[in-house]
Amino acid sequence: MIVPAGILCLDERRSLRNVLLKRFNQHWASTYSTGPSQLFEGVDQRLSIYLSQGPGAAAATIWTTRYHHWHAAERPALFATIEYSKSFNHTKLERIPQLGSAKAASILQKLEAQQQKPAIEYYSSNKQGLLMHYHRSPRYWIRAMDFEQYFKSPTRSRSVHHFRDIYFADERHGKFVGALLNSTLFFFWFVSVGNGRNITGTDVEQIPVGVVAPTVLSEAEEIFDRLMKDYREHSEIRGRKATDLQVFRPSLSKTILDEIDTLLAKHYGFTAEELDFILNYDIKYRLGRDAEIMKRHRTKTQTSNFDDAPTASRNVHRPAPAYVQQQTNQQPKNKQYKPYENNDNNVSSTQRIQSAGLPHLPPRGSHAGRLASLPCSDCGWKCSGVLHPARANASRVLGSHKER
Repeated sequence: MIVPAGILCLDERRSLRNVLLKRFNQHWASTYSTGPSQLFEGVDQRLSIYLSQGPGAAAATIWTTRYHHWHAAERPALFATIEYSKSFNHTKLERIPQLGSAKAASILQKLEAQQQKPAIEYYSSNKQGLLMHYHRSPRYWIRAMDFEQYFKSPTRSRSVHHFRDIYFADERHGKFVGALLNSTLFFFWFVSVGNGRNITGTDVEQIPVGVVAPTVLSEAEEIFDRLMKDYREHSEIRGRKATDLQVFRPSLSKTILDEIDTLLAKHYGFTAEELDFILNYDIKYRLGRDAEIMKRHRTKTQTSNFDDAPTASRNVHRPAPAYVQQQTNQQPKNKQYKPYENNDNNVSSTQRIQSAGLPHLPPRGSHAGRLASLPCSDCGWKCSGVLHPARANASRVLGSHKER
C-alpha cells in the first residue's frame, strides 16, 4: 500500500503500526520526501510504500530504507538504487526507524546506548536557566539558538507556530544539547525516527545524551558560541507584507557544524566511517546551491584527538559586518532584538528596518531580476526589490541598495 510516511514514526499512527505488526510477520517500508522532487508529481505528500506478508508472529521482521530525497532527473534510477536494512520497533518511542544501511543502524544503536540520560534530563523544571529556541518546521537544517529571532508584526510578537522554547538547568549542558540540536547527527535522528516534517517535543526530549565529559562540555560550549555568531553573520532581514523577520542560512555554517559532529562522534564512540557518514548525510540535497559558496569558504585541517578520523572542516574567519557587530554588542542573550521605534503603519518596511539598525538585503525569487532597475520610492536609490506605490497590486519585496 502507498500511505503517508507518518505510518512509521508519527505518534498518532501508533495503533495502526501495532495492528500491522501483529497481523503480518514480514514488513518492508520505503519512505520518500516531498523535496526536491515528489514521488507523484502534483502530490505534495511525504509517502511510504509499505509491503507486508505472512501470518502474524511473536517477533515481526522489519526492513526499511532511508528517508529519500532526490532530484527529478534521478527518478529513472530511484527504485533501482533503494537499499533496505533490518529495522525494529523502537520500544521506548514505539516507532519504526528509517535506516537503509548498516552504518545508519550502527549509529542509532550507539545513540541508544546513552538512552539512560536523554535530553529532557537536563531541562529546567521551573522555566529558569539557559533559554534555547528551536525551529520546529525544518526542511534540511535544524536550528536551536540562545537568542530570539528578530520578528516584527503588527499582530504578533514572535513566530509562534514555528518556534519552541526549552529551559536548561545548567548552561554548559544546555549548550551541549544546543550544539547537538544543530548538528547533522540530530538531523539524521529526526529523519530516521521522526515524521520528516515537524519536530515534536518527543524528538527533542528523547534524543539520547548520556553523561558528558567535562572536556567535551567545554569544547561544545566554545563551538556553540561561535555557531551563534556565525548564524547572525549570515542572517538577513526579509519583509512580507507588514511582517519583517530574520532569516538564517545554516548551510553557510557547515564548517562549524562539522566541528560539532566531530565532537559528538567522540562522545558517542562513532568510528571514522560512521563520522564520515554523518558529515555527508544527504549533503547533496542539504547544501544545494550553497555548495559552491562552501567551496570558497572551506578549509580543511586534520582532526585532532580522533583516531583515524577523516580530515575535518574548520571554519574560516569572516569579520562580522558592522550591523552584526552592533547587534552582538547591544543585544543580551535570550532577548529579542530592539523593537522598532516607529510603529506607524504608514512607515515603509525599508524605513522600519533601517530604524532598527538592520540590513536591507536582496530578495530571492522572480521579483529580484525584474525590479532591479526600478528606483525605490522609499529611499530614492536603485533598490532591487521595493516596489512603487503605483504597483500596489504586486507583493512587497525587500531589496538591497545599489548606487545609480
